[in-house]
Amino acid sequence: MNDDRVMLQGFYWESMRHNFGPKPIGDKRWYEIVIDAAPQIQEARFDMVWMPPPSDAGPYDEGYGPQQLFLLANSYGTAEMHRAALAALYKAGAEPVADIVINHRNGTEGWAKFKFPEWGPWAICKNDEAFYHDDSELKGLPEAERGQSETPEDGYEGYRDIDHSNIQVRKDIVKYLRYLKSFGYRGWRYDMVTRFDGKWIAVYNRETNPTFSVGEYWEHKDFAQLRGWIWSTATKPEAEGNEHLATCSSAFDFPGQMLLGDNKGKYEAWYAHQNGIGLTTDNTDGLLWRNRTVTFLENHDTAYHTEKVSGKHKDSSADDFSKGWEVEQAYAYILTHPGVPCVFWKHYFDWGKDLQSRIKALINARKVAGIHAASYIHTQDLARKKGVYG
Repeated sequence: MNDDRVMLQGFYWESMRHNFGPKPIGDKRWYEIVIDAAPQIQEARFDMVWMPPPSDAGPYDEGYGPQQLFLLANSYGTAEMHRAALAALYKAGAEPVADIVINHRNGTEGWAKFKFPEWGPWAICKNDEAFYHDDSELKGLPEAERGQSETPEDGYEGYRDIDHSNIQVRKDIVKYLRYLKSFGYRGWRYDMVTRFDGKWIAVYNRETNPTFSVGEYWEHKDFAQLRGWIWSTATKPEAEGNEHLATCSSAFDFPGQMLLGDNKGKYEAWYAHQNGIGLTTDNTDGLLWRNRTVTFLENHDTAYHTEKVSGKHKDSSADDFSKGWEVEQAYAYILTHPGVPCVFWKHYFDWGKDLQSRIKALINARKVAGIHAASYIHTQDLARKKGVYG
């Protein structure tokens, strides 16, 4: 099926600071802000809202170092606020997508005392720094008591790298995802998928049947590598036909985002790419990849974080989009082209009513015109020999 949905990223890096922590912003928790914004989300015709990591990650944490997976009160609000926010999105016609952080995990005590669910050192990749660091209670643990290391890139300093080849780990993750579905989530955004094998995404998607899934495979230039990861998330990549693609995850179009940012405000540079930008290229073989591509301009990682710019609120990185008209122009591109577009919260809600109304008009035009993720691109050449999308 050709995907005609549009997604909103329903948070940004500082969202957890709203009415919380040592430097609070405003007088409402983030989940309460999402509830208040639900009517505008419905009016804009967003189909999905990518929410922040749902699990407890300790005090004042954005959620990317999860501790107790099954505890759904976190820095964004209480469990009751959390559930109410998902219910408000449903009422607004938008499916909630959870930010799934399963590459790594933080101990509730020490380096690796895991609770809810309880895992031992057998769940940690054998090359993790916890087995070598002087301050770790696990230093020198025999390899026989550790987990396996399944990929050369599974190291992530700061948290414990999780071994997905362990059957108990996979069972608990499936149980966790099913719990999130019972709580109200319907789709998954997988964090940092370069660090574990894509075949495990196929397992988790097959067992939980999300309405949508997308992986953060942070690769700026190698289209083939990104497409290879997407293909690895198919249940049986070697099978003929498309029946095995049900588990296939989408991927964020980092190459497209970088190209748009490197040529911000220069439509003439984009014209040279007459069959599309990034993962959405090619009108023939590329149709599969378009259906598995999420296009975007900024996210919580690529945008400036407030505390890094002397307290000034900058919502786009200096290398990418910093002016309203540049952002508007780039949204005009991704909202009229293949892929599943993802709109950044701050661009829609914080950059002013003019930009909001224009993004909303573009979303409406996309839907009225019937543009979807795998839409064919038709180009024209004018006398000036500049490609024009038509």
